[in-house]
Amino acid sequence: MRRRVRRARVVRERDPRSMRHLGFLFLLCSAAASLFLFSLWQRVELTGLHHQIENLRADRNELLETQKQLRVKRSELRALPRVERIARGKLGLQTATAPQLYAFDHTGRLVAAGIQPIAALQ
Repeated sequence: MRRRVRRARVVRERDPRSMRHLGFLFLLCSAAASLFLFSLWQRVELTGLHHQIENLRADRNELLETQKQLRVKRSELRALPRVERIARGKLGLQTATAPQLYAFDHTGRLVAAGIQPIAALQ
């Protein structure tokens, strides 16, 4: 024989601790996600800075090479034989004679006029 069981309606009460635990779990997950995202952001920024540093180093090396080339060019342009050749050829200048030479002291006063040029400079 079968026995009939009356099913009573079960009423479930809310446990206040479960909501507290759920809130705590949510805070923990939020904190972990925040730390992860902050770490990821730092990595992305660090990678970008590494790229910038490498680009700046390449630019610096290129500028140093250009500076070196310009210094060599400047020394070539300042070479006395070149300057003398241009002065005599293009500008038509000549070596000064004795009446054209004057000597001055450090204050700018005339010390001697019509002095003889030094043989090494002729």
